[in-house]
Amino acid sequence: NALAAKDQALAQQKAATAALQAQLDALQRQTAHHLAIDSQPPAQNNEVSPDRSEFTTPPKKRKSKDISTTKRSVDRSTAGLKPPTKSTRTSTFVHFQQPKQRSWNRSQVQVDTTQMEGDTTTAVSQDKSLSSLTAASPGGVQPFFLPSPSGKSGDCLGNDHRCRSSLATRVTFQNVNGVPEEGDHVKQRQINSWLQDERVGIALLAEAKTFWPSVPEGHGWNDRMRQAMMKAKHKGFYSAVAYNKQQSRSSATTSFQWGGCIATVLSQVSHRAIESGSDSTGLGRWAYVRLQGKKLKAQGGDDPSGLVLDVNEAVRRPISRDLVVVLAYRPNREGMGESTVWAQHCVYFNSIKCKIDPRKAVVDDLCKQIQKWRDEGCEVLLEIDANEDLLVNSPDSIRQRFRECGMEEAILKRHPPTATHQQNQSNVPIDGIFTTSGVPVLAGGYYAFGEFVESDHRALWIDIDLNTALGNFTPQGSTFKPRKLTLLD
Repeated sequence: NALAAKDQALAQQKAATAALQAQLDALQRQTAHHLAIDSQPPAQNNEVSPDRSEFTTPPKKRKSKDISTTKRSVDRSTAGLKPPTKSTRTSTFVHFQQPKQRSWNRSQVQVDTTQMEGDTTTAVSQDKSLSSLTAASPGGVQPFFLPSPSGKSGDCLGNDHRCRSSLATRVTFQNVNGVPEEGDHVKQRQINSWLQDERVGIALLAEAKTFWPSVPEGHGWNDRMRQAMMKAKHKGFYSAVAYNKQQSRSSATTSFQWGGCIATVLSQVSHRAIESGSDSTGLGRWAYVRLQGKKLKAQGGDDPSGLVLDVNEAVRRPISRDLVVVLAYRPNREGMGESTVWAQHCVYFNSIKCKIDPRKAVVDDLCKQIQKWRDEGCEVLLEIDANEDLLVNSPDSIRQRFRECGMEEAILKRHPPTATHQQNQSNVPIDGIFTTSGVPVLAGGYYAFGEFVESDHRALWIDIDLNTALGNFTPQGSTFKPRKLTLLD
């Protein structure tokens, strides 16, 4: 068998050598032919050489005559007349065929666009070494893995984040496991590069682990975003940061604090922002940014001016199809230490004499707030580090609670699950992106571990049709009335 294999390899090598030799002979013949043409004397009296006729420029008079003839032909056809008889004169203009644009392919990956559930999905065919990593998804769709920049295969799961629709707004979410205290730190530069390279419109970062009032001056989050957007075409940004304002900081020597959330909208998306905030308890459990959408008409017996009666506040307020982008962090189960997020929340609830599980309190309060936004006509886009298996559908599961609010997990609806925490080996996702039905999701997936920002959590992403989510509403430009100057002696 070994000798037969060697003989076969030798035969293939001889065949390849013969093919190369044939190509070389053809190239030599072609070169000799061109040299023979170039050695001929130039044609005289504007006579065309038979071997170079296609490269000869016609006289100016003939060129203008051809153009006028073409013009008359066009005018006759426009007027409904029969065009003149074609001249037997042959054109000497040369038309060069433009070379086809080469598509960029990453090694061992070929991209092919298909359709699935009305969304644009990218199917990737890979070599046999990657086929063992794929498994059937719940909808019968074959998932695919993309190699990360580190070269490890099977790290990225979902749609190809390199392909994006012209209507798409990129939404990214990651538990970054802390942002640095100083804005020029290497990790902050990783975050800035991520936002620029992926052209992110909505960025959400969980576990910032920063008490922002203690950050040095000039290194706040808005200062960092201003620096990150220096080279961007659209330099706008709008942010909301959430941190625990209830914790005593008398003995703290640094700005480090467990937990925290950051919600930022960038570039053109920032022009739609009208409101930002965090949860009312001051624990920094979630942060949100509200984007302005189309105003909705009041229904039933409400005021025809577009106001509805808020029973809880006994006031009339407008309703509109705004989009509320929310980032939430749910504390892990009881752990060691007095400064963990769990311990911080327990201290607060004990101070107000409320005996409740902090994990349950986050879900209860968040669902109430989401329902309030929904009553106002808003669509909701929620990213959460749930610290819980999002595949569980029990009545008390967080996925079922959000389903009762009219929200579904956008990525798990399209792709099979994968671990979002590095220590998990059971393909259990604990980070998720939930959307209401009015938010069109075009694509989504999971980045590789550490692909852009060093963290023990994956980054998640989805592309949404923001204009449709806001009811095809286009914000009007702001107008400013100049102030009158007053000169005082």
